[in-house]
Amino acid sequence: MTDDRSGSELRPLVGVVVVNFHGDDRTEACLDALAATTWPADRLRVVVVDNGSAPEFSDRVRTRPGVRYLPAGSNLGFPGGCNLGIDALIDSCEFIGLVNNDALPDPGWLEPLVRELQTDPHIGGATPRLLLAGRFVRFTVAAPTRRAGGGDLRDLGAQLSGVRIGRQVVTDALELGDGFWGWETGEPAGRFAWTGDRAVALVRLSGDDRQAVVGPLELRLSCVLGPTQVSVDAGGHPAAIAIDSQPRWELVDEQVRVVHLVNSTGIVLHPDGSCGDRDYFALEDEVLSTEAETFACSGAAALFRSAFLKDVGSMDERFFVYYEDVDLCWRGRLRGWRFRYVPESVVVHEHSATVGSGSPLAAHLAARNRLLTLTKVAPRSFAAVALRTTLGSLGRTAWNDVFRAVLRRQRPEPDHAVATTRVLLGYVRLVPHALVERRRLGRRSTVDRRSAMQVA
Repeated sequence: MTDDRSGSELRPLVGVVVVNFHGDDRTEACLDALAATTWPADRLRVVVVDNGSAPEFSDRVRTRPGVRYLPAGSNLGFPGGCNLGIDALIDSCEFIGLVNNDALPDPGWLEPLVRELQTDPHIGGATPRLLLAGRFVRFTVAAPTRRAGGGDLRDLGAQLSGVRIGRQVVTDALELGDGFWGWETGEPAGRFAWTGDRAVALVRLSGDDRQAVVGPLELRLSCVLGPTQVSVDAGGHPAAIAIDSQPRWELVDEQVRVVHLVNSTGIVLHPDGSCGDRDYFALEDEVLSTEAETFACSGAAALFRSAFLKDVGSMDERFFVYYEDVDLCWRGRLRGWRFRYVPESVVVHEHSATVGSGSPLAAHLAARNRLLTLTKVAPRSFAAVALRTTLGSLGRTAWNDVFRAVLRRQRPEPDHAVATTRVLLGYVRLVPHALVERRRLGRRSTVDRRSAMQVA
């Protein structure tokens, strides 16, 4: 931390919690970045909660000035680790920050967040401009949609089953964004993802090459529902491509621009009850003037008022990871707290470095915890719709991928049905806890559940 003691007695005491789980090198890089924070060193406390690490990690962290090392003893998950760190700071610090161990705050990240919280005592937390670490190619696929029939009620556009950049297949580095229905398998495309009417995806580029353009960009596209005309835009001139049931590699552009992207400008609540990072995959210069009010703060990097944390209580450790930040802030909204986005504060984040973005574990925990969050805090009708949607998804995938395949003497693909079943079983195991919490929150709420969902 920068040792600027001039006027430090006027600065509030701020604590920062960093949770480590076998991300030792990332955690130490994060601590290096926090050490460069332009905030008086005597007004900043950093706590590292160790959920699991190499034996020598603790020795290295203990020798860092201004850093307190707390061994968890076992893997408590992200919310459990955060709670342990918060408990160590909450009685002495006016504000407490959460910074993922795979995040690198800019030197000036902290002061704008503190300043924002000081403007209004009803602001419970503030979130910075989170940028995705690395360099990317971003593209969108637009297509007319139709229904497949047979009980599948999705609006389906095109099937994307591969990406090549510079004649090299980079499908493993592909991340699906809004507008995709998720990965599935089936003939003749093999592993593919359906688009809706407009879907956005990105490819993380490897290495530290600083070139501004790469290419050519090619996509493997098809549509088993019949001939379809799609438009693919990678930031240059959109390419009009005719596709049919046979997957083919199609040229999008000889050269595409390499871009830096936004991870989050806060958490947004979608109409279906899911929550996600606002402005995810957006170009950085697209969001410099976005709305300041946000539904919730991202746990990847945020600064909370200690009074808010004392009022709302601990993160729900049963979640283990994902939606614990949404659950915390939504509980706060039921008590009248609000949350703000502060673009002047910048943090670079290596998204899902620990669990793995798009991994089966990540998808399972996110889906289960979404249902638990809605059961705890949302209006009853809202939670019921989400549960019915999940049950409907199970029915569709079981029929389309298993029973119909058997009837057609094709190989069944039960992965989606099994995954959804696991989500529901995990939810059922924890729903008694969620219902107890719902009643408790109802007694303490100062804002009705539907009003708490509204962002000013």
